[in-house]
Order: sequence, then structure tokens, then C-alpha cells
Amino acid sequence: MPLRRPTPTPRAARGRTLLVAGAALVASGAVAGCGGVSIGIGGASSDPTSSATSTEAPTEASPSSSEGATDPTGDAAPTGDGAPGTTPGETPGEPASTEPTSSEGEPTPSESDGATESDDATGTDSSETPFPEDGASEPAEAGAADSLGKVVSEPSIPHRGEAFRWESGLVAHVTEGEPFIPSPAAAGTDGFSQFERYEVTLTNRSPESFRLSDFRISAQSAGEPASRVFDSGNGINSQPAQDLEPGETARFPVVFGVKDPQDTVLDVVQAFELSDRVVFLPPQR
Repeated sequence: MPLRRPTPTPRAARGRTLLVAGAALVASGAVAGCGGVSIGIGGASSDPTSSATSTEAPTEASPSSSEGATDPTGDAAPTGDGAPGTTPGETPGEPASTEPTSSEGEPTPSESDGATESDDATGTDSSETPFPEDGASEPAEAGAADSLGKVVSEPSIPHRGEAFRWESGLVAHVTEGEPFIPSPAAAGTDGFSQFERYEVTLTNRSPESFRLSDFRISAQSAGEPASRVFDSGNGINSQPAQDLEPGETARFPVVFGVKDPQDTVLDVVQAFELSDRVVFLPPQR
């Protein structure tokens, strides 16, 4: 059978065919490109390292500003006497002050002690007795007759160890008495083996001077007159003879030879009125 030759295609028809084939090739390439882009976008949405995941995860894991930034010394921290803590206003790491203070801001005992020590250092001792001001009444000075014992006046009768005050203002004090041993040169010891020594103190509270030489003192023991002893070797001499001015005090000893020291009385007479005789009885026991 004889072969047929293909009918030659006109050039215009061939050109249209090539144009259609090229358009189809371009369309398929465009479709393939869109598919690649779609795959890329899908991959971005399914990638676990995307920006959405990295942004939300830290936000959900971290505490909020109102809950996470709490004071470490809050309710969870131990408080009370057994747990150390910081006082408001103190910085952590610095030890809290251990000095006690009162709730009202008053000085503590330690501060008061410091003030007391400061006063002592300046010499302002509260136990010191201030000097009396001019015109102020003064108590009997130390050593005066009316400061040595109980003071009595008429009609009371004094005992040795007490003081007696006459209306004139003269005050006499006589001690209770103590044994005395005279020296061999003493006078007035004959006939006696027991001797008593007394200290006489006179204070002039009158407005005029008093002559001590006018003062009289004697003694009786066991109903008999006692003997006055003078012993210059032991300082037992005659009583002073000078005048005793108002407010002045004189002191001198007297010794008597006695029969019974427990039964001895002293007769004292002041010079203002010789009739003003006072008897000092034995001490009260």
C-alpha cells in the first residue's frame, strides 16, 4: 500500500500551535510557583519556632508584675520572736538595733543611766546638803550641846547622856561617864578607889555672853559627896575661864572619885541664877 505523505502545515497554523504550547507551559509554571509559595506559607504557620510561639510562651510562664514582684519578707517569710527579720526602714544585711526603746519615745534606762553619770561627772550630787541661805533657820551645829542627845527643860529632869536647857538659853550636856585611872600626881584621889570621867559641853543660846568661871558642877555617889579630881598629866584641869559668846560652845572633862559609879548624880548650876540647880541622874537603861 502506498504511503501517504503528510500534508504540510501552513506556517501561520504552526505559529499558533507554538503560541498555545508556550502559553500552556507558562501557565503550568505559574501554577507550580504558586504551589511552592503556598507550601512555604504553610511551613511558616506550622513551624514550632515561629514568632507567635516564642512571644506567647515566655508571657505565660513568667509571673505578672503584681504577683511575681512581691517583698521577700511577705506572708511566706517566718515572723515573730523566733524568726529574724528586717525592720521597715532598715536595709537588708544591716543588723537591727538591739538597744531597747520605749514606745512613746521616752529615754530608756540606759539613757537615764548615762544622764546620771553625766550629772555625777559635773559634781552635782543630789546627796550633798546645800549651804543654808542668809536668814534661814539652822539646826544645831555638830558638836553643840543640843546636838549630842535628847534636850529637856524644866520641869523635866535630865539623865546623863541627855542635854538640859535653862530658860536663859544656856544648854548643858553631860556624857554617861566612863572609868578613869588617875596618875600618881593626881589630886583629890584620897579615900577613893573608883573614878569616873565625864565630858561636859556647854552651848550659849542666850543673847548675852556667859562666864564659864561661874559654872558650878559637883557630884554625889551612894549618898555621899564625891571628890573632884584634878590630873594635869591626863588633861584634867580646872574648867575654862573665858567668856562664852552667844552661839559658842565649850567642852571640858571632869573626874570624880565615887563610891558607886551606878549610883552617882551630878549637880549642875548655871551662873545666870545660882538657884537654877539641875541634877543629872544616872543613864536610863
